[in-house]
Order: sequence, then C-alpha cells, then structure tokens
Amino acid sequence: MRDSINEFITNNVIEEKGEVALYTGPMQCFCAAEKKLKHKKGEYYVLKNDEGKETYKGQICLQMMLDKRNAKLLALSVTVIIIVINTILKKLVVFLVSWIGEDTISQQKGSVVKGAFLGQFFNTGFIILIVNANMK
Repeated sequence: MRDSINEFITNNVIEEKGEVALYTGPMQCFCAAEKKLKHKKGEYYVLKNDEGKETYKGQICLQMMLDKRNAKLLALSVTVIIIVINTILKKLVVFLVSWIGEDTISQQKGSVVKGAFLGQFFNTGFIILIVNANMK
C-alpha cells in the first residue's frame, strides 16, 4: 500500500506540471487486489511517515478506475464509429454504382466490391491514424 500511495503522489505531481502520468507498477497491483476484495473505489488510504505523522490521506484507486473505464469506453466508441461509417460507405457505393448503371451485373458487382473495399480500407486506416496521433 505504501508504494502505491507513493506512486500516486508522484503521479499527482507529474499531472500538476501538465505532463502525462503513467500508473504502472505497484499501484496497478494494489488497485486490482482492492477490486478483487470488493473494497470501495473511493476508500481513503492514509500514509504515515516514520514519526507517525500523516503525510497523505486520499482516494488512490478511484482515478485509476475512472481512467480505465474511460479508455474502454473510448475504444468501444471508436469501434462503433468505424462500423457505422463503413456501413454508410457500403450503402453509398451500392447506390452510386446502381445509379451509374454498368452494362452487366458482373461489372456492377465488381464496381461495388472495389468501391466498398477502398472506402472501408481508407476509413479504417484514417480513423486508426487519428486515434493514435499526438494532437499536441
């Protein structure tokens, strides 16, 4: 617990400077164990120094759990967005190819497959590129 609280305090200082803090190491293990024990996420933990003075009292797993939840929601929403846009692109390509009017059904189906493939390929690649881009 002491190492987890120290990591939490260190990361708070890093976040106050406007930098990105990574919760790795003891804090992840500690919060995972707390979750298994079904302790409250907002439970307070107290860190005392060698003289018995309180150096920290606060919620250390709450922010980590919230960040984890937000990351899962973001990943799920990106997946849903990709699927929705790809479905719309496919319908649009089918409509445009039927509107253009190829001579044979084989040519029509070939154009639909090429158009849907290119649209979905670039859409998926573009969204993944945007998600992983450093926007700073």
